[in-house]
Amino acid sequence: MSDRARAGEVAFHDIGEFLAGPALREILELVAHQESQFRETGVPGVRVLPALPGDEKRIADGIRALLPRACERLGVPPISRPGIDSPVAAVGHGGKLEIAAMTPGPHAAGLSYVLTFFESPRRFTGGALILENPHDRDVRITLPAANGRMLFFPDSQDLEISRVQSDSREFRHSLFVMTASIRRGSTIR
Repeated sequence: MSDRARAGEVAFHDIGEFLAGPALREILELVAHQESQFRETGVPGVRVLPALPGDEKRIADGIRALLPRACERLGVPPISRPGIDSPVAAVGHGGKLEIAAMTPGPHAAGLSYVLTFFESPRRFTGGALILENPHDRDVRITLPAANGRMLFFPDSQDLEISRVQSDSREFRHSLFVMTASIRRGSTIR
């Protein structure tokens, strides 16, 4: 498969559990301590932190280690010196996140990632990952929210996090989502 979705296809590489155990607890604690730094987005129930301080390098290094296999599986040419950002969205009660396909630029690698994590036990419903083919809106795949799950997918596809519903309005009970496009030839952070 090419690095661009063709009509009738949705492409992704599911890493499965990227974060677990102590690493998952550490990132949840870090996010909880950063609550005051999250900014409103104008989308009800969604707040964003532009970068995850402290764990940013560990997350980026983990993604870099997985890139060769993801590129191979998705037919994307190998990415030299990948640039990886780690913005975090907190999707709380009533929140829904929609990310349109990326517009190719001079440093676009043709690949994005999404990582979801949340406090356990889960205190919300919804939050499914929906990948959609931009050439055929009827072609989509829906994957349930899973704690610590990471997917790689072509930049040409749309990503949606379905509406989150929760009885709790506490920030720490949000669904946390890290997603960004990977860049070629960037400075390694």
